[in-house]
Amino acid sequence: MAERSQFWSTNGVGDGPSGGHPQQHWLEMFRDIFTSDRFASEGVIGGMSSQLACSGVSGASPSITVAAGGAFVYGYYYQNTSNLSLALTKPRVGTTGGRIVLRADWTLQTVRAIARQSADGTSTPPSLNQTAGSQYEIPLCTYTITTGGTITITDVRDYCHPTALMFRRLGGDAINWNVSGTTVYRPGGMMFVCGSTPVPFSSSADSALTPASFGVTFGGNPLVLPATYNGGSSTNRRCLFTIESVSPTQCQIRGRDTNNSSHSNTIDCWWLAMGPEA
Repeated sequence: MAERSQFWSTNGVGDGPSGGHPQQHWLEMFRDIFTSDRFASEGVIGGMSSQLACSGVSGASPSITVAAGGAFVYGYYYQNTSNLSLALTKPRVGTTGGRIVLRADWTLQTVRAIARQSADGTSTPPSLNQTAGSQYEIPLCTYTITTGGTITITDVRDYCHPTALMFRRLGGDAINWNVSGTTVYRPGGMMFVCGSTPVPFSSSADSALTPASFGVTFGGNPLVLPATYNGGSSTNRRCLFTIESVSPTQCQIRGRDTNNSSHSNTIDCWWLAMGPEA
């Protein structure tokens, strides 16, 4: 069946099944709305409580605390209303890696925060279990733990990203947003990415080309808006940044510094990239 709509009266007419809507329809709907095609990593609900942030307690009885928050795991809603402490086991040998995950378990019919740890002495964390119908996990953090119980945490939460809204766009290409023109487009799924890139100057008013990676891949060339951050420095106030080239993964920044006679400084370029989802 290629087409489906929901939710209708469950009377056996059209898309209203007489036995009620199956669970899979609900899961697909929530995945589509909140995580699109990125449900393998996304899921934490931004702005809800403390967003399931993880913090560690090192020592003789090491643990990681998951703060309050919510998420969607493969379409299943999860809520944690208070700090949740997960005990860790100190390895007998070597620094050992692990993960804190949210696991949807079809047998137990639960979503729970779980600490998963590699074999003693293996510093890389275990792979995620992502088998629909059995167990499906999304990551909250990775960690390492020493034989003495010292914990180091890396935050790897990825948030729900419902489709960003841009009402209309004017340009000259349906895919590549950096092409000028007057055609009115109605964007669908899009992304905003921002960053701050240090641009060095050395003996010349013109900087060398400096790449700025977006950290994601757009579905076409994005539109990139640069700005100068002078940090209150009078020598950086007359610097102009331009975008010399752009691709779905990065842009190239060129700077012109007209205020610093030595031209041996570094000035930050703030940028905002917006473009179509891949």
